[in-house]
Amino acid sequence: MPCTTILAGKKATADGSTLIARNEDYGHAFNPKRFIVVMPDKQPKDYQSVTSKCKVDLPGNPMRYTAVPELESTMKTMGWWGEAGINAANVAMSATETSTTNSRVLGVDPMNKKGIGEELQMKLQKANDQTAKAAYDAAMKCFGDCVETGALQIKLNY
Repeated sequence: MPCTTILAGKKATADGSTLIARNEDYGHAFNPKRFIVVMPDKQPKDYQSVTSKCKVDLPGNPMRYTAVPELESTMKTMGWWGEAGINAANVAMSATETSTTNSRVLGVDPMNKKGIGEELQMKLQKANDQTAKAAYDAAMKCFGDCVETGALQIKLNY
């Protein structure tokens, strides 16, 4: 069962709700998650990836957003993996669609050991995107053609 996401915007639901449904297929079992609200004053200024050697400065002036990261007990070994959420501007995002467990993708597009991986996508974008278009434009600028081509490994070096 692959990671699957269903997003329904407020114009697509009868009562104007924004809905996100998501499952995860990481490794050999389902991993317990937690739903959190990340407040602007609690967001770090930088992040050191657990899954790569990448350390990035996070954008300033972050918004409140929701996320579904790993449990605190597994974050030290697995990383943050925010996975899905909605920010204060009502921009929804799902990320981490499993490049790291697909050996065929890795055979064609091997990981850059210092690059930004799936673990970091939500932290980089969710706190600052004002519109879906802005989120797409930021992803294209930051992640390049992987968004267009479906190649999921991000190839930036910091």
